[in-house]
Amino acid sequence: MVTAVIQATSLAELRQEDSSWAGSKAVRLGQLMRAGFTVPAGLVIGADAYRRYVTSTGLLEEIQLILHRKKFEDMRWEELWDLALRVRNRFLRTPLPSDLQEDLENAIVTQSTAGPVAVRSAGLSEDSKTASFAGLHDSFINVLGIDEIISKIVLVWASLWSDRALLYRKELGLHPLQSRIAVIVQEFIVGTASGVAFSRDPNSDEDLLIEGVWGLNQGMVDGTVPAHRWKLNRRSGEVTQFIAASQSRALRAEPDSTHLVDLPSEEQAGAPLGDRQVDGLFRLVTEVEDFYRAPQDVEWTLVGNEFIVLQARPITAGIGSDAEDRRRWYLTLHRSVDNLMRLRENIRKDVLPGMDREADRFASVDPGGLSSEELIPEIKRRREARDRWVKEYWEYCIPFAHGMRLFGQIYNDQCRPDDPFEFIELLRNDGLLGAQRNEEMRQLSRDLAELRAGKLNQESFDIRLDSFLDRFGLNGLSGTPQERDGLLNLLGRLPSDFRKPEADRNLRLNFLNRFSGERRDTMATLLELARDSYSLRDDDNIYLGRIEAQLVAAVQEASRRIVEVSDAPKRSAAELIRRLEDPGLSALVDGGSAVGTKTESYELRARQLVGQPATPGIAVGQARVITDAGSLLSFRQGEILVCDSIDPNMTFVAPLAAGVVERRGGMLIHGAIIAREYGIPCVTGVPDAADWIRTGDTVSVDGFLGLVTITEPAVRNPAPLRTGSVPP
Repeated sequence: MVTAVIQATSLAELRQEDSSWAGSKAVRLGQLMRAGFTVPAGLVIGADAYRRYVTSTGLLEEIQLILHRKKFEDMRWEELWDLALRVRNRFLRTPLPSDLQEDLENAIVTQSTAGPVAVRSAGLSEDSKTASFAGLHDSFINVLGIDEIISKIVLVWASLWSDRALLYRKELGLHPLQSRIAVIVQEFIVGTASGVAFSRDPNSDEDLLIEGVWGLNQGMVDGTVPAHRWKLNRRSGEVTQFIAASQSRALRAEPDSTHLVDLPSEEQAGAPLGDRQVDGLFRLVTEVEDFYRAPQDVEWTLVGNEFIVLQARPITAGIGSDAEDRRRWYLTLHRSVDNLMRLRENIRKDVLPGMDREADRFASVDPGGLSSEELIPEIKRRREARDRWVKEYWEYCIPFAHGMRLFGQIYNDQCRPDDPFEFIELLRNDGLLGAQRNEEMRQLSRDLAELRAGKLNQESFDIRLDSFLDRFGLNGLSGTPQERDGLLNLLGRLPSDFRKPEADRNLRLNFLNRFSGERRDTMATLLELARDSYSLRDDDNIYLGRIEAQLVAAVQEASRRIVEVSDAPKRSAAELIRRLEDPGLSALVDGGSAVGTKTESYELRARQLVGQPATPGIAVGQARVITDAGSLLSFRQGEILVCDSIDPNMTFVAPLAAGVVERRGGMLIHGAIIAREYGIPCVTGVPDAADWIRTGDTVSVDGFLGLVTITEPAVRNPAPLRTGSVPP
């Protein structure tokens, strides 16, 4: 073992008892080496180096402060991504202590080769018999030079706090502050083909599964390169199924980096493994399983005619673990640039236009003009369409949101700004459908003023207003006279001279100038993807909201008819639902697409609530808690908007708001996006915000620190004190 303060040793020297500081992944590589399997040489840097770094620099205390703004188990995945980025930013901006830097350099020089290496995670809780952290922590390949190796070691440490790893620990009930991570620095092997092999197919006890690609394995792991697939009988090794992939490109190693390159035509036409190689890999994987006496997931690469084992881990999939299923879902949230480009194309060409056409088709049918026999099937058609588009939304739009997150991480890695969310300034654009809608509302407000001044006739104004309602729907408002009056009152209160803050144009050049050549072009493409991702994060819900509005209008029409002929509205509503054979429509019958239905009141005294800062600034005003469309339309200029979460169809009141407070958290959720577009102080992730704050309370919103203070409760009738926990 190297005589250094930190624990570090070659993989070949590791024994089972070293798992407590080196991690099971590293120990298993050492076991495979000693058993005669071909494994790239390397070393492991123990978890004590990570612990020494975070404790000696004060990082651990900073992480605790970031994490404890809200209960870990109560955080949504968007909030965990924010947390992960904040923590990663702190790692990037915290220099290594000089003595630790020296220890790492000594260990690497003593044990590592002079050529390029792979820097991989080895979490101490990884690759157990019941859980796998595969893909949840960061790994880096083709790293050259001691300074680069050490910088990548720090990023591996930071990935202990990645959103994927945090989500998985949340599912497993593991507390992140108790987690530690070691790092493997291993010789980088460039194979002609690479892949993974499962000695037992996770979906079939009878099969062995092989997946392979031309080039480096990383292309298959991140979804950039499709994999060829072989299924073999586990006992005989006979190939029972082969599915060829359409692989036109491969990930290849270049000096200091990797690039996707076009495959020669002969490789595009053929599989990366021949029959003899498939048979050889079958024997190798079976031997690894026999060695460990348990099914194994083996990562391999092919050099000449020899298979190299890059790592092996127990197969945890298929053992009935809900957490394992969630782990695979978390991995799907992270997409490559190529995958994001394909998603964008589908969203632009198919998803959004399809939603638009569906909403137009329903809008052309007035529910009030249908007979009762026609109305019920129409409601079912609208519900089925809404459900179908929700499914499309989750398949395409949710994954595409990773575009802005991927850009945000790369921006932080390169620029290391004080504010980890500085990158959002580069995503601002006037293409947001919500922003266009809000501009049209300000124009309608000016039109209304001209109407009242006698400068515009009523018919012209009504045509413009109807066109606006048909296009945007406004949170399911169906254009009935009462709702129309509420919208007119709101239009009369909108400011006509509101100006949005301008984005800093220099940030774009500051970012892109850090790259050159092909890499700069790639980053420019990613930035445009991120901007589109930012826009569509809002726009997709507005399109979906139009379909929802048509469903609501039909359900409300049916409910109105039944109530008119009955003395028991609740019973009639139940009858309607039963006739629809869809209990899920009860919320629509009871109140349309209301954004919240809590009516329980509590007596609150002045207190401070803690959330996440989303938009800097400080605002003081009277709160208006939004629970339904009526309270939304009664919103007045200078009030603090308080809600469970801001739906994109609600953001038309943003120009009136002095500040925004949301229970739902995340820097890239709709409320935070629109608040940032208008420069409105915003705090998100405030637990039970709409319960603790009530309409009329005087509230201070601190968008710098993420604090919300009820400075003066509204005068109200006495109500019971709320029992249970109180916010900090």
